Amino acid sequence: MTAKPRIMAIMQARMGSSRLPGKIIAEIAGRPMLNVIIDRLGRSKLMDELVIASSERPANQVVEDLAAKAGVRCFRGSEDDVLDRFYQAARLGKPDIIVRLTADNPCMNGEWMDFLIEQALAGKWDYFAPSFQTHPHGVSAEIFPFACLETMWKEATHPEEREHVTPFLYRRPDRFRVCWHESAENNSDLRLTVDTEDDLRLAREIFDHFGHDQFTWQEAAQAIRNHPEWRDLNRHVHQKIVSHRVQ
Repeated sequence: MTAKPRIMAIMQARMGSSRLPGKIIAEIAGRPMLNVIIDRLGRSKLMDELVIASSERPANQVVEDLAAKAGVRCFRGSEDDVLDRFYQAARLGKPDIIVRLTADNPCMNGEWMDFLIEQALAGKWDYFAPSFQTHPHGVSAEIFPFACLETMWKEATHPEEREHVTPFLYRRPDRFRVCWHESAENNSDLRLTVDTEDDLRLAREIFDHFGHDQFTWQEAAQAIRNHPEWRDLNRHVHQKIVSHRVQ
């Protein structure tokens, strides 16, 4: 019987944000968004450890403090070389498989992450993530072996590939096995991420509507469909996209 791989989820979290500084501590349902996400991801059955990766800037001490209160380890590294920060955080846990997350997606949940992990492992992909062609922004989990992370860390030189961690993999489908998971139902017009004040207003509407944090992102999407006035809150917000081309 093949041993279960050790799976580490690493969530990038810092106080700096060009469009909404301090968003990770903005309150949703009476709690900092970072803690809401930690709790929702904690229901995963496949994740062995969740680690917060933040930067060494003094402003990020609050991130480390919130993580400690939640019982989650926090690694603080380079502000600008995010790939190095991510790699150094991963090395501490000696994982086989990495799940990359960001701390601005409050509708992410452990059950969805487990589904993505299962799909990634079944296909033995070098890079696996939901496609933004069919999924909302805010439900992404990038999954790849630690060996691929080590390759990126050693070889990536382009500034964009050091800042965004994973472009080195998905920009080279001739070298790595890349899969963008498509959904049967197209929800790509929805934003479940928090990049702006208007995104935050929508997130609060969703959590207040349910009155708990047990809902899935699919249920959140349906709730937005049922309340078109919510959809108008952040319809105008455009997502920043990293190019898939080798630079």
